[in-house]
Amino acid sequence: MTDHAPCFGDDDFSPADNRWKDISGLRGICDPLLYVCGRCPFRAACIRQVNPAKAAFDGVCGGRIWRDGTILAAVDGADDSELLSPVSRQSCGKKQGLRAHRRAAERMCTKCDDHLNRHEQLALLLDEAS
Repeated sequence: MTDHAPCFGDDDFSPADNRWKDISGLRGICDPLLYVCGRCPFRAACIRQVNPAKAAFDGVCGGRIWRDGTILAAVDGADDSELLSPVSRQSCGKKQGLRAHRRAAERMCTKCDDHLNRHEQLALLLDEAS
């Protein structure tokens, strides 16, 4: 599916564990590669194929740098629509729901997106009041 992607077959995009010891080491390898994803039309397909959250992936996939399946950084222009579809959970609409979507590297559901927007608005109002 993504065998025409510019990163296909390049082991640097999924560096072996013995090449880095911590997040800064992983970022040192992956940050210079992230630009390759900038105009890549396969970002969403890459995420679907690798499923970084489920695979606890470390490296570059779908225009993002991942550590243990969690997004550390994203290329300019990365869009949440490239992430997997959200799963509805009982915790949706709360802080725990937001964390669950992020851990699963999926888009936010409507309830969690509304929750996030309300808290951002509140933070702005409190910031303006101080």
